[in-house]
Formats: sequence, C-alpha cells, structure tokens
Amino acid sequence: MNEYKNAQALIRLAGMGGIHPARRRFHSTAAGSSIIGRIIGTAVATAVSSAIDNYAESAAKANAEEAERAEIRREYNKKMSNLPSNCPNCGAPTFGKMYCEYCESKMA
Repeated sequence: MNEYKNAQALIRLAGMGGIHPARRRFHSTAAGSSIIGRIIGTAVATAVSSAIDNYAESAAKANAEEAERAEIRREYNKKMSNLPSNCPNCGAPTFGKMYCEYCESKMA
C-alpha cells in the first residue's frame, strides 16, 4: 500500500495523470473588477450625458435659427404683398418687384 501512495506522489510531482494542481483564487479581483466596472460605467454615463446635452443644445439652436428665418420670411412676404402695382414715382407697372424697372426707385 505504501508503494501505491508513493507512486501517486511521484505522478503528482511529475505532473502526469488526472491530478491537477490547485488553482489560485484571487478574491481581490472581484472587488477590483466591480470598482473598475463602476469607473467605466461612470465614464460611459458622463459621455452619454455630454452627447445628449450637446445634441439638445444644437437642436435648440437650430430651432431658434429656423424660427428667426420663418419670421424673416413672414415679414418679406407681408412686405411683398403690400407692394403697389404701379411705381409711385413714374407710374410704370412693378410686376410685384421691390424696385421699379424704369426709374430704379424702391417700392417699400
């Protein structure tokens, strides 16, 4: 029986057979990975929040610019609809233009 135990001990020392050395377990990696996970999560959340804020700012700026353009178009269309059909200076037809073709005076 001692020979059997000695043979198993020799096989174990030689690294042969189905006997595997005990694996090391690092308990600190679980704690370290959760800290790293939180750091990465915070970084991702910050980046996403920043991207959303930038998009919201650019969308608000685009909406304000479009509202300003719409107001300019309304004023222009109102001005164009109130143009006289004949030039007040020379009496020539204006054909809906801002300037008279003949005397080059401004209509509005």
